[in-house]
Amino acid sequence: MPKSPIRKKKVKKKKSKKEYDDYFDGGYYEVIRKGKNVFTRLKMSKQEHAAWMLQIEENRPKLYEEIKQDIERVKNLINSHDKIYIIAGIASLAFEEMENNPEKDESDPEVSMEYCQSIALAFDNESTVIPTKEVLQKIYELIKKIRNDFKYYYLFENVNKQIPDVQAEIRAGMISESLYIRGEGYLKHIKELFAELFSSHDTFFQKHFGFNSGDIIKTIEDLEYSFRSRLTSKEGKPNPIFLNSFRKWQLSENNTPQSFLQQNPGFAIENGMPALYYVLEISSFEKLYRIRHLNEVQKKVVEVLSLKFGDNTEFGNCEILNDSKIFSYPIVQGKDENYYLFSMYLGARNYIRIAMNLIRQADLGYYNKSFLNNRVLISKDNFIERKVKTLFEKMLPGAKFYPNVKYNYPTPNVDIKCAKALDGNYELDILGISENATYFIEVKSGLLNEKAKRGALLTLHSDLTKLIGDAICQSYRAYRFALDNEDSFFTSCDLVQISPINRKNVYRISVSFSYMGGLISSLDKLQQFGVIENNVEFAWAVNIYDLMAFSEIIDSEQEFIDYLDRRIPLYQDKRLTNLDETALLGLFYEDDLNIHKDLKNTDTVSLNSRSYMKEIDAFFDKGGDKPKKKQSYMKRKI
Repeated sequence: MPKSPIRKKKVKKKKSKKEYDDYFDGGYYEVIRKGKNVFTRLKMSKQEHAAWMLQIEENRPKLYEEIKQDIERVKNLINSHDKIYIIAGIASLAFEEMENNPEKDESDPEVSMEYCQSIALAFDNESTVIPTKEVLQKIYELIKKIRNDFKYYYLFENVNKQIPDVQAEIRAGMISESLYIRGEGYLKHIKELFAELFSSHDTFFQKHFGFNSGDIIKTIEDLEYSFRSRLTSKEGKPNPIFLNSFRKWQLSENNTPQSFLQQNPGFAIENGMPALYYVLEISSFEKLYRIRHLNEVQKKVVEVLSLKFGDNTEFGNCEILNDSKIFSYPIVQGKDENYYLFSMYLGARNYIRIAMNLIRQADLGYYNKSFLNNRVLISKDNFIERKVKTLFEKMLPGAKFYPNVKYNYPTPNVDIKCAKALDGNYELDILGISENATYFIEVKSGLLNEKAKRGALLTLHSDLTKLIGDAICQSYRAYRFALDNEDSFFTSCDLVQISPINRKNVYRISVSFSYMGGLISSLDKLQQFGVIENNVEFAWAVNIYDLMAFSEIIDSEQEFIDYLDRRIPLYQDKRLTNLDETALLGLFYEDDLNIHKDLKNTDTVSLNSRSYMKEIDAFFDKGGDKPKKKQSYMKRKI
């Protein structure tokens, strides 16, 4: 009889750090990247954590003193030199950093540039001293250090537990958004929304400013084009924009030097010829960033969007979260009526803010009665609701969407604040009906207050309640009304009774106009904060710019339903932080919205947003192919 083989005891393999794609040991904590997800995990015992927090509490006041000293150093360096060259130098360093690292997913250079411009414009430009490269680099590094130190100063603000942890976490999250995040949506969608929103007010713009709302975008874009056309590489190679303009001129019938300058008035001219400049050449700064007006209309735009040195006094003690006018007035007016645009992004990222500020400054009565008042057809509120309805019709062509439907729900079966009307009469912003599903959509076109963006808790709670909490409550009220009575119906604006076809697949959606960053996805925290009532279920909460992206990418209603079925449960995963909705769409297309959970006891999980959004970015920014799901819904079901 043959001997049986010796049974070997199975040895459990110990996971090695090499199994991770990236690993960082921070002593008290570790950061692990596996695939496109980043996990963090604390390694401290309770005693070690208590000692660490005590150390932070003791050192935090010292950090603030260090920040104040660094601010004084930066102010003194900026005020000791010609500020045109200072802002230009920091803009050039930021521009070079962004150009050399286009895939880097952070706004550090951009925010550094804004901070420098805010400080510089808070004071007069009295010095004529040209800064050296060393001075500019020192200012740039100090500005970065100040912002980074402020991040940790606010992050550990609640170390002594003066406010509940969830409040501290939400405040820190909002401040972090203000310090680090730039860009609310794709530029294509920002321009689209701007044009549709403000074109109805062009008569007002013409009357008060002598230009249309569209001239704001046209001017900023032409200024960026002119700036880039003046650039040359370190080796002296002309920018492709210049070369294209030059070739067109060569092929034209009238190709005299004079005609080239007439056709391209934004080019810099020296000795009667176009001049090109290297972005890091200090002697070229003033000429590189100076605006050459293209026409009289654009000259008016430049003048009305400019600040003089000393106009930004509200920036006060120059702490980074202070109010600053530069976001509404991105252009700088120097001496001798010369104007400068140092940051191309500053204008483009704030088109809507700029136009709203112009209306408010020109005629506060018109701003309140015609722009904000929802009883006026061309008002912002009415426009946003119409736009959201159009986006859903585009995304789900098989469904029918009804605006401002009414319903009577006299005895609600749930205790919520938004269901307390004595007559039981309510309204839903948009009702979507199809054979596959029913959609209850609430739209909030309000704006997040500047105080809220700086972390003022009372304002933040109030604004978030109006923009997210109320919308979720109101959609839940309509949802319960439809489910509590099989014969329930809604009444359209033209008094037609509408009954849901499908009462099994019901989806609630909250759409906001104001950008709130990652807070819009932190529904569990917002519920603890009292923004969302405990008696309601979570709805899909989305910003209008993300919705615009979804409307162009989602392939079918079934795909959208599949996304919502997988997305909404993720609100319950307390480990997920700083979620970007468009990145989640990328994860849905790549891996069915699966968040890897193989790392146990992880405190947080963050998505590598840039990686998941790569195809989506290419589609909107570069005209790439429309993203497609790697595994279709139907194949997976089979």
